[in-house]
Amino acid sequence: MPGISLTIADYDKKALRVDSTDYEIYYFKGHDYFSKYFEPLSDTLPGVIREVKNSLEIEKDRDYPFGKFVLAETPVQFATYARNWKGYTEYVMPEILFVPERGISLGQDFEAERRRMNEWGRHGGPMDETEQNISLFNRFVSSLTSENSQNGWNPDNKLINKSNITPMLFGHTNYISSPEYPVIDIAVNNMMNTSSDQGFRFWGGIINDKQRANLYLESHSFETAIGDTELKPEIFYELLKLKSAALNNYITSQITQEDFNKFLKAFFTSRQFQNIPFDTLRYEIEKRFGIRLSDFIDTWYTASHTPTIYIKDVDANQIVLDEFTKYQIKFKVNNPSDIDAIISTEVMQGGGGGMRRGGGMSFETEKKNYIIPAGEAREIKIISDERPANISINTNISHNLPTSHNFNFSKIDNTISDTTSGIYPINPDVFKPNPNEIIIDNEDPGFRTIASNNRHKLKDLFKKKDDEKYKNFMPWWMPSQWTAIAADYCYGETINSAVYKNKGSGANAVEWKTEIPKDGYYEVSIWNAKMSGRMFFMDRRRGRHKEERNQTYTIQYDKEKESVTLDLDEETEGWVSIGNFYLPQGEVIITLTDKVSGDYVIADAVKFTATEE
Repeated sequence: MPGISLTIADYDKKALRVDSTDYEIYYFKGHDYFSKYFEPLSDTLPGVIREVKNSLEIEKDRDYPFGKFVLAETPVQFATYARNWKGYTEYVMPEILFVPERGISLGQDFEAERRRMNEWGRHGGPMDETEQNISLFNRFVSSLTSENSQNGWNPDNKLINKSNITPMLFGHTNYISSPEYPVIDIAVNNMMNTSSDQGFRFWGGIINDKQRANLYLESHSFETAIGDTELKPEIFYELLKLKSAALNNYITSQITQEDFNKFLKAFFTSRQFQNIPFDTLRYEIEKRFGIRLSDFIDTWYTASHTPTIYIKDVDANQIVLDEFTKYQIKFKVNNPSDIDAIISTEVMQGGGGGMRRGGGMSFETEKKNYIIPAGEAREIKIISDERPANISINTNISHNLPTSHNFNFSKIDNTISDTTSGIYPINPDVFKPNPNEIIIDNEDPGFRTIASNNRHKLKDLFKKKDDEKYKNFMPWWMPSQWTAIAADYCYGETINSAVYKNKGSGANAVEWKTEIPKDGYYEVSIWNAKMSGRMFFMDRRRGRHKEERNQTYTIQYDKEKESVTLDLDEETEGWVSIGNFYLPQGEVIITLTDKVSGDYVIADAVKFTATEE
């Protein structure tokens, strides 16, 4: 047990024994605001508690290790230090949860919940009193088992749930000691107890504390982060989760997650309430699976930079075998860095594609992890029994921005005979640039923004300097200056970004400049960083469903100048041709101003492709 907690007060007590566990509530005199809602359950409450406990143990794949569970009321001014890096707060102790006075901050208003139940009823008719009380109890318990709570309207902004009791099943039952890696106990417990946070992204935004943690690791090690007093606790917590996931991904790239979970459960259950040397865990993993953690763990702890990952040729094909149809998803990945990378894939099966993750429909998913050695390239092939809707490829701890990309398979028309699956070495030369193409991205030296000389407003002089280069796209707020955004619908080999601002008079512009190597015909294309249906919600709020979003591109070469206007809402996401041009050898400039018909202007990449004509 990591510590002993003591609370002394003039308490009243309620207690109930269910099976081999004692359940106790200690509350201040006169603060029994809850009993009346559960007295009708006196006969059924033991069964309800048993069911809730069994459900939690099944979900977390751990047995509750203590002989009692205590809720102890504390004064409203009681507080603990925020230690997000532990994955739980000090409100949660072995056997004990300290509850704020009268349940303040738990968000449980039993009377208001009951009124809502009476007003809304439920599918099939209103609830009777017993059903209402069981529902109230279950909702209260669910508030004690969620990992995070949302802070505001953005689901990427999360606060750790200070009343989350699930660490009682993990962090309070063992301790892994290591003088070389002092954070290993917390990392392993996070690996076992932290749920996946894949899912809906608000408006496609990816700049959050998880991404900030990934950016931090581009130039800092895990070892450095532990002693960095300037690092915000919420970012360190996300960094810890990234590193915990990396440890798990390394192991499960070689064995199944199910086998690893079974091993961990058996290992820690047989050593409950013991101080376990990390070398013991490392030895048992190697003995059981042949996986040498020593080949990985030192780099995991001390590496002060991250790999850069290139992905290309993501495709899905059907395989017809007699009367059965299977599907093969394949793609190529290159790691030119001097440090190994681990990527994760998750295939969503079912549906007809054309939808991003978190869109409100249920799909079967299958996650796999792959090690991409430093300086090497691989082709990955995945066989799916059901039609894949899309694949999510996550580069995890890497230089990439964003780290997660979704590739939709709206149509799968091609039929192949290749039934292989796995990871195969390929020549990194397949990632060499196409010699017939010139691409200038907004991240390249050939791109620049041109700002007007308008005087700044007085309030701008007092704005706090923001060191973050990239922002999330906000459809209700358009910046007055060119602002960089990062999202998976933008172009980029490793950094998918663009710049945007609100519409203007044409005084602000962007410019792409390159050298054409020889006279000839070139198809010129622009990358349409189209946010698909992301603007539909805002259009509905404004009472409209369709608005032209014209942007005019001016191509200047030699002494010629030509302009082409595109309605980007009418064009597909990705490369859009603006025409074929005969270009002489020498400098070519493409310009886009902020004089547009829509609410905003967005600039990403341009491409010149040499053609025969």
